[in-house]
Amino acid sequence: MVPVSYPIKLLVVLSILFINGFLGLTIWVSNQSIALDHQIRQYVFETQLPSLTLFFEKMTELGSTIVVLVVVIPMIVYLVIKKRWIDISIFVIWVSSSLLLTMLVKELVQRPRPVSDVYGAVSYSFPSAHAVIALTVYGFLIYLCLKSQRSMVTKVGISLILGVIILLVSISRVYLDVHFFTDILAGLLLGIFCFCGSLLLFARRSRTSKIEMR
Repeated sequence: MVPVSYPIKLLVVLSILFINGFLGLTIWVSNQSIALDHQIRQYVFETQLPSLTLFFEKMTELGSTIVVLVVVIPMIVYLVIKKRWIDISIFVIWVSSSLLLTMLVKELVQRPRPVSDVYGAVSYSFPSAHAVIALTVYGFLIYLCLKSQRSMVTKVGISLILGVIILLVSISRVYLDVHFFTDILAGLLLGIFCFCGSLLLFARRSRTSKIEMR
């Protein structure tokens, strides 16, 4: 498949915006307790229902290792069969850079998780690896969908469903009290930055190749 022409200037602007948002949030969280986090946590406590807890326990599993592998392995096999090497490279770079940065920042910030009696979790809280994983996996499916030859209605419909999954997985981490709201926001900002960066690498490569061919 011929790589699409990525808007380099837009990707640069978006990369700068999202990394600055992430860095600003990281500094904010590192220096003080965030009142907004505690307000949202208190609101969740006051509105919890057994049925909602069960629902969000199911939703959070959509970001678990087993479910992610069930989604990713067939996707990679399909892309290999179709010889879509650029798409595979973008996915690998996006996932690896997002997870590596997530683990690095977790160790640097060392933010404790909220005290939870609902859903156990290990490692530090900031940023949320679940949010990063949900965004990279289901977000990449959105990317593939939008690149496909399907009708616009189908593309929008599938993308909306996948977007809702990302949102519900992210919300589930706050509802189940294993993450603060700002952990989720940071994970999404970091994931989008890494996606823009991954596209930018291949946009520059594609542009260089075209210049050399002239």
